[in-house]
Amino acid sequence: MKNPDTGKRVSRLNPASEWMRKEVPHLRIVSDELWADAKQRQEKGRKAIRTAGNPRGARRPHYLFSGLTKCGVCGAGSS
Repeated sequence: MKNPDTGKRVSRLNPASEWMRKEVPHLRIVSDELWADAKQRQEKGRKAIRTAGNPRGARRPHYLFSGLTKCGVCGAGSS
């Protein structure tokens, strides 16, 4: 939608009550098991940061899925 005064586009979010959600499992690119593992790891990282007392000093992976992929031959971590 454009603002009539400025001519610039203005974005507005639809209210949550108007959202339409639908499960589409065939479009998923991450399995449910991997998603659950990632969420568990994410929560473990949050707890570590809370207990560390210094959130900036706590070490955590730069990417969410770091360390979750493994070599199919030797089992070594690939990232």
